[in-house]
Amino acid sequence: MIPLLRARFSLIEMLALTFVLGLGFAALRTGGVLASLALFGGLIAVIAATIAAVIGHDRVRIFSIGFLIASGIYAGAFYFFGENELHPYSGRLPTTRLVEPLRTAMTTITFLDTKTGKEVSAETADVWRNSANSDNWNRAETVQSPDPADFLSVAHLLVGLLLGYAGGKFALTVHRRSLPTPPDA
Repeated sequence: MIPLLRARFSLIEMLALTFVLGLGFAALRTGGVLASLALFGGLIAVIAATIAAVIGHDRVRIFSIGFLIASGIYAGAFYFFGENELHPYSGRLPTTRLVEPLRTAMTTITFLDTKTGKEVSAETADVWRNSANSDNWNRAETVQSPDPADFLSVAHLLVGLLLGYAGGKFALTVHRRSLPTPPDA
């Protein structure tokens, strides 16, 4: 292993990382309110890292600066490409394309009767769409759960946070390696 890339992990870090990833995957699966809470939690993490970078000391400041640089560059790329990154088939970032198989596996598709609001079978929806009666053509609404935009928002948040974490750990490693070695006594 390259000595420069050797990082140190504590048990608390591993538990916190597992907790954040677990919440992230729950938000990916359900979307809606949980996805909104995940996005808010990500915002809180960035605010906390910014405060720590400004007023923290030593290792806290170094980690926070590394976190902000890495996650900030990813956020900049995400916002540069814009709304397309929230549409599964038009995103240009590699991460949008990499999470597509996961999104496809986690998505359930249901059909709702627009007149009654009740769920109908896929066969009924097909019959209505192929009906000679034009009143039935738009009667079945296709609903994806979770919403693709919610899923991709949370997926990009998780990628940004993971890149930020890796950037913070890398900054700590570089700092530790750049310290002068003590002379032999």
